[in-house]
Amino acid sequence: MRTKAIASKIDYVLNVPVSVTAGVAAVASAFPQLWPDRVALSLLLLAIIALANLRGLRGSGGLMARPVYGFLATFFVLIVVGIVRGVGAGPCVSIRRGCHGACPWTRSAQSCRLR
Repeated sequence: MRTKAIASKIDYVLNVPVSVTAGVAAVASAFPQLWPDRVALSLLLLAIIALANLRGLRGSGGLMARPVYGFLATFFVLIVVGIVRGVGAGPCVSIRRGCHGACPWTRSAQSCRLR
């Protein structure tokens, strides 16, 4: 039983820094002005996670659940919008008046009209 607990802690200690670093690198690639500060941002986020974990399972679980639920809600909205755009008006129709140029999937302006 003790081996499982130690393996779980080692996995957590190795998994969290890698995940945080990958997330900071993704955000820094989207915002290039953050690129020089990515190590400091990673350490700051690791400190915040460590402090949150000191609150106990219930406290840290509630704190960590909010961003996860926000991500899932945003992802669900993204999927619904993609389905509506794909089924409703077709993927090549612009929000303004029709299509501006050729449709990138079929390379013809004919396919950009509303169905």
